[in-house]
Amino acid sequence: MIMTEKRKMGRINFVLNTIKKNPDSSKSEIKKLSGLSMEVVLNYIDYLTKEGLIYQSKERGDKIGRKAECYRINPQGAMFIGIKFIARKFQGVLMNFAGEILKTYEKNYSGKTMTREQLFERIDDCITGLLGKSSLTGITAMGISAPGLVNFDGGVLKKYQGMADTEEIPVREILENKYGINVYVCGTTKAKAISYQLTKSDGEGDYAYVFIGDGCSSALMYEDKLFCGVESFDGELGYIRLGCGAEKAEYLKDVIGNGAIVEKMQKNGFAGLSDIADVVELANQENGQACLVLKNAAEALAYALSMIMLIHAPKEIIICGDYVMVPSFKADLLNFLKTYCMKEIQDRVLLKFIKNEKSDNAFDAAQLCFYKQFYNMKLT
Repeated sequence: MIMTEKRKMGRINFVLNTIKKNPDSSKSEIKKLSGLSMEVVLNYIDYLTKEGLIYQSKERGDKIGRKAECYRINPQGAMFIGIKFIARKFQGVLMNFAGEILKTYEKNYSGKTMTREQLFERIDDCITGLLGKSSLTGITAMGISAPGLVNFDGGVLKKYQGMADTEEIPVREILENKYGINVYVCGTTKAKAISYQLTKSDGEGDYAYVFIGDGCSSALMYEDKLFCGVESFDGELGYIRLGCGAEKAEYLKDVIGNGAIVEKMQKNGFAGLSDIADVVELANQENGQACLVLKNAAEALAYALSMIMLIHAPKEIIICGDYVMVPSFKADLLNFLKTYCMKEIQDRVLLKFIKNEKSDNAFDAAQLCFYKQFYNMKLT
């Protein structure tokens, strides 16, 4: 795509996103919100309407009694599939252009690893479960939220401990060749950061998103766009080594990861625990051992967050996980940050805590499609 055409599509998407964030806006309101001329706004509204991406939602009277046409995103403008997977579980959603979930899918598998062939068989099963067929006719794009190291631009699964095969897997290339539609692939945390930007962010995108699962990683949004380092290897907080140089130094993921926390509880007299939700319940009941394990996690996370604050100083840090809403954990984290981070910076970075809703995982992957094909909140 030549630069002038790319710039034009960027401006069209800018108008589209203006309407998305401000439903039922009139042409004059869209002009004011976008800063574009009325001629350009009229042309782009005409284009978006003909493409079926927006529709005239209603008419309303203005201050002097004239009728003003108002516009909304057309839910039928595009259809996306989102798939989130780990070796033992695949989740999927069918989502329309307005971000409404039309159907969901979930299936558990035995074993902690899978082969390359099983990965694509299970993706195909997920598609069939959502559509009743393996054909993607009528689907605009598919988003894949994958664990491990993922090259965001190339859609390559570089490394995942849940794969029995050790070779890199060009997931995007294989799926695009098979299904004939655009496919986008990224890591779990990047997908969550993108979804947060599209659905929950109430300001300009300038924040770090930290997700704690069995591991821990982060994604940086800067000026409404996802920042990616070399081959998207940025944000791997879980591999920060704690107690560097010590004989038994641990990685961050070995202290704050869900599995690591459950295992430590099991070794300390709670053999019956099987899930991080059990630890959360005990901690909310102020069980001493549970609170201690989460306190250790809070200190380790504070150490990692201080690095993000000192290097990037984002306006916000979003912390998402299964146990991050536990009151004692939040209090301990804030106290430890006083030790590890400069007060002048810490006081200016807003921390937000979000409970990890597992039902959102495939939805996050579907939002990746909108972000890659239609998102633009900067006038270019």
